[in-house]
Amino acid sequence: MNLEEWRTQLSELRNNIDSAISCNLIKDKRSPIYIIKIEADNAVNQILKKQLSYKVDDRFCLIRGPVQLDCNAMRSIYVGDDDGYGRIRGQQKYSQSRSMLRFKIEKTRSPQALFFGITTSNANLDQRLWSDPATIGWCGDNSIWVHGYHDNIKSQSVDDRFQFGDILQLTLNCDRNQIELYNERTDKTHIQCVDLKETPFPWHFLVGLFSNGDCVTIV
Repeated sequence: MNLEEWRTQLSELRNNIDSAISCNLIKDKRSPIYIIKIEADNAVNQILKKQLSYKVDDRFCLIRGPVQLDCNAMRSIYVGDDDGYGRIRGQQKYSQSRSMLRFKIEKTRSPQALFFGITTSNANLDQRLWSDPATIGWCGDNSIWVHGYHDNIKSQSVDDRFQFGDILQLTLNCDRNQIELYNERTDKTHIQCVDLKETPFPWHFLVGLFSNGDCVTIV
C-alpha cells in the first residue's frame, strides 16, 4: 500500500468514527502521524454499567392465584376478578454473585399495585404477599414491603410510580445481601438490604399482579 492509499483509508476511518454518536475522536497533534483515541461518552458508560454481563436467563415458574403463563413462561397474565394478588415465583435460585433481570409492564389497570421483589425457596406462597416475612420488594405506588412491614420510599413523585410500558431492572446482589430496582424510564435506582434471617438463600424473584389483564414480561 502506498502513502496516498494509506492516507485515504485513514481519512475514511476518521470520518466513520466522527459520525458515531457514542464516541469522541481525540487527535494527538504532537505526533507526525495522528494517533486516534476513542472514548465512550459518559452516558454510554452509564448504560453499559447498568447492562453488564450478569443479566441472567430466568423465567416464571411457580404460580399462586389466578395467573396464566405463556408457553415459554416468559409472560404472566392476571386472569382473575381483582380478588387478591396473583403471585409468580422465578425458576432460578440465587445464592451468590450479582444477577439482573429485566421486566416490562406490558399491560395494567392498576400499576400502583404491581409488585417486584424476591422471596426465599422455602417461603409459603399461599400466605398473603404483604404479610410474608420472607418477601421483600417494591410496589408501584412508591412503597416497599420489607419482611412483613410496609413503608413509603423517599420519593413521592407521581412520575416515579410504575407506569404502563415501564422496563424495570431487578438486581439480586447476593454478595452484599441487597436487592436493587432500576426504572429505565425514570433513571432512578432503589436499594434495599435483605435480612438473611427472614429471607435466607437461595432467593427467587417474585412478581405480584393484582388487576384483571395485568401482564408482565421478562425481556
